[in-house]
Amino acid sequence: MTTSKERRPRPATRADATTADATTADASGKLTLAEILELVAGGRLPLRFTAYDGSSAGPPDAPLGIELKTPRGTTYLATGRGDLGLARAYIAGDLEIHGVHPGDPYELLKALADELVFRMPPPRVMAQILRSIGVEHLRPIAPPPGRRRPGGVGSPRGAGMARRGTPKPSTTTTTSRTPSTNGCSGRR
Repeated sequence: MTTSKERRPRPATRADATTADATTADASGKLTLAEILELVAGGRLPLRFTAYDGSSAGPPDAPLGIELKTPRGTTYLATGRGDLGLARAYIAGDLEIHGVHPGDPYELLKALADELVFRMPPPRVMAQILRSIGVEHLRPIAPPPGRRRPGGVGSPRGAGMARRGTPKPSTTTTTSRTPSTNGCSGRR
């Protein structure tokens, strides 16, 4: 999951070498999505990750896995806060899970929550990650049609608050309603 936990200092690992390599790479060299994940996860992946760009990370024999299938999934992951991007990519079909039933991914989610810790890479590496992802994947995807933010214009919690308790005009002929059935409390 996308959590940040404090850990005690650890000995140098392959991810540290990857970070050093990423900081010395030439300006035109782009990182693969798997390399980016290894950098921000500190090389500790409890599952197998594969991406649409052909890259993969994590143990090849891992019983659990995640497959990023589309560039849109990258946008969800890059722009969603916390686990929101992961959930959006999964619901949209841009992320496929392996090793668990699609309707019961809790074992995979528990492995992510318990074992995966993201850390902020050094600024130079972060700049290379952003260049590799591309600016087109850093703009959030608009919500699907028909969805509105709570409290926004036109929502019951937004501008329409002054009209609370007033029944909507109906275009069909209905029988007379009593205050107990039309949702009005009778107070004005």
